[in-house]
Amino acid sequence: LRVNTSVKSDGPKERVSYLKNRDLTLNWETIAKIRSLTKLKIILKGILHPLDAIAAVKVCDAIYISNHGGRQLDTVPATIEVLPSIVKAVRLINK
Repeated sequence: LRVNTSVKSDGPKERVSYLKNRDLTLNWETIAKIRSLTKLKIILKGILHPLDAIAAVKVCDAIYISNHGGRQLDTVPATIEVLPSIVKAVRLINK
């Protein structure tokens, strides 16, 4: 899962705080493990990067492009900003 550190923020202090508090133990292997344990549909919410979208569609039934509705952290892009690049990436692998 990617951390976007290139987006404008209130400053480096907020970015460091965000990165420090992020759970980096969740990864694509975790999602694949969940897939192996259930027959339920898996919808992954919070995709904001095209490479994450490509990885997600390989192990999930659907993806939900979202910054979780708040942008409490100014380092997160608006969903509408990333949507075109994600759609393009997913279409390329689904041809």
